[in-house]
Parts: sequence; structure tokens; C-alpha cells
Amino acid sequence: MIDRERLAALAAEEPASQRRKHAFRNRYATAHHGLGSFLRWQWQSRGRFPDHQSFPLHTPDPEQLAQPGNHPQITWIGHATYLFQHRGWNLLTDPVFSDRCSPFTFAGPKRAVPPALTIEQLPDINAVLISHNHYDHLDKASVKQLQARFGRDILWFVPQGIAAWLRKLGVERIIELGWWQSDYHGQVEAFCLPA
Repeated sequence: MIDRERLAALAAEEPASQRRKHAFRNRYATAHHGLGSFLRWQWQSRGRFPDHQSFPLHTPDPEQLAQPGNHPQITWIGHATYLFQHRGWNLLTDPVFSDRCSPFTFAGPKRAVPPALTIEQLPDINAVLISHNHYDHLDKASVKQLQARFGRDILWFVPQGIAAWLRKLGVERIIELGWWQSDYHGQVEAFCLPA
């Protein structure tokens, strides 16, 4: 059972700075890495990323994805991108289908293994759940491709501050949630919790 009164109390306890748009702060102290740390890392690594490791790639059967059965089914597509299927509902998490996690197509960390599915191979997607807006969890090119393929059929559940960015890309159906908030839609309820 979900204690909604407790969630409301936790939401009310959040400092005003946590609730203001574009003003989130870490709840707990984190190490600060300044310019010196960055330069030391660049010198020690010579600006290179670690060598890629080889992982086996298992491509899911598209027919099984189209007819997933009665039990919940999760397909790992890559990194934080998962396809969750249950009772005819298809939810995609943190969609990144690009070759690089970067604002540029020519620079930044390159994918070691291609995604297990392409956007064209996905079954009809009902909703997308975004955890946060780092490049390896929210990719502009992937959003545009999903929007081109599914349009208004997708409902996007996003943390506070991300909806305006998605609207600029043509996304229309967005539920934006602050910490401790939830929203119910059809068979699914999405919760936004601080992490």
C-alpha cells in the first residue's frame, strides 16, 4: 500500500530551492572536483577513455516483443535503456540509441556495443520514463526519432525542469514530476524520488 500522506509530507519538507525550476541541489554533500582535478585526470589518462570491453549482444525476437505474454517482461537495450512490458503496456526508460553520449555526433564516449534493438524494431511504445537529463540517459537524437515514429502515442514521465526542453523537440504529452510526486495514467503510476 502506498502511503500518500507520507509522500505529501516529504514533498512539503523539501527546501524551496529543490522545488524551483532549474535550481536542484544535492541533498547530501558530494565531493567537489574543480579544474585542477579535471586537468589531473586529463594528464593521467592522456584524455583517453578506457578500452572497450566486448559483450555478447542478444537481439530479442520482435515477435516475442509484439506479443509479450501475461507476465512482466524486461528487455535490456543498453546502459539505462530498458523496455518494460506488462499487460499490453510498453514503457521505455532513458532512451539512448545514438552511437555517442554527447551533444556532438563526432565526440564524446562512444557506445561499446550497439543497442539490442533499434527504434524501428521497438513495439508500440505507450510511455517513456526519464530519470534525469545527462547525455547517457536523455539523448536528443533518440527523442526526435521516437517522436517521429510514435508521435502523440507516447506519454513522457519526466523530472521537473525537463518538459520545456522536450516541448522544443515537438513532444506534446508530458507529465513533469517534482520530488516525492506521482501521477497515475491508465495502468501505470510514475513516482519521482530524489536520488
